[in-house]
Parts: sequence; C-alpha cells; structure tokens
Amino acid sequence: MQKFLADDILIGIGRRFVQPQIPLFFDRQNLQGFFHERKQLFPILEVMEFRQVGSYYESEGLDQAYNNLLASGLLVARGSNLEQYRFTPACAESFRQWVMYRFTPEELRQINRLSSDFRARFSD
Repeated sequence: MQKFLADDILIGIGRRFVQPQIPLFFDRQNLQGFFHERKQLFPILEVMEFRQVGSYYESEGLDQAYNNLLASGLLVARGSNLEQYRFTPACAESFRQWVMYRFTPEELRQINRLSSDFRARFSD
C-alpha cells in the first residue's frame, strides 16, 4: 500500500504558490510532460505510472490528481482557456493538516525541488 498519492505530491508542490497566489500557465499535456521528464530524477514520482499516447506520455494517476484538486477547489482555473491556474490557500492548509505527515524528510526535499522546477516552468 502506498503511503501517498499523486494528489499529495501536487498539494505539496501547490502549497508553495499560495502566498502570494502565483498564476501558473499550463495545460494537461504540459503538466504530464513536466512530471514524465522528471520521473527518473525524483524517486517520489514512482507513484505516477506513465504510458505513451501518440507523441507524449500520460499518467492516469496524475490526471486523476489534477481533476481531484480542481474538483476540491485546491486548484482553480482562471479564464476561459483553462490554462491559467492558481493554487488556493486551502491547498497549503490541506498540506499542513493532513498531507505533510505522509512524507519523509527526503521526500519533502524532493517536493520542494519539484516545486522550484514547477515555478520555473509554469509561472510568468
């Protein structure tokens, strides 16, 4: 049994974008590509299994996590193109109350490095 899911990783990354709320620009394919590119570098991403679909890779678990964060309001789409997003303060609260305890100190370091990469790739 896994002690954490792709949802938990996204929440861990997102908590660092709520104060101030930083706009992020991506679509599903960009998001999938970002994590696929880093899977070999970050052992924490083993929870995301990828399969090739045409010319890109996708993870069903990551797609479900993305949908879960949108449905729960932890991630909010802005604008009509659904490519601008903001993580809400509830994301940081969720991390503090429930998610952070699922990770080891090394896994938290990996999440922090992923968050820095995420900011570099998807913020203005």
